[in-house]
Amino acid sequence: MSQNGMNNYTAEDIQILDEIEAVRLRPGMYIGGTGHEGLQRLLYEIVYNSIDEAMAGKDLSFLSMLIARSTISIISYLEIEGIFDAILIFASV
Repeated sequence: MSQNGMNNYTAEDIQILDEIEAVRLRPGMYIGGTGHEGLQRLLYEIVYNSIDEAMAGKDLSFLSMLIARSTISIISYLEIEGIFDAILIFASV
């Protein structure tokens, strides 16, 4: 932006980010924040996406799901990526 406070910008001001960089730069835009609410949103997404995939007839090879004392463990295998979904989500982003 220009230094005089005007809201003018040029192509030089535009930054193109890949998906992971965009999430890391502005996590609130995707999960609502970096605190408790953001983690809760991520867990909801894992559970709901897993349910959707199972209802669509995908073989996800669910290994376990445990919710106790504010702890959740969901382990399912993503055949497309060849990796457990929790590892993909938390290790990639």
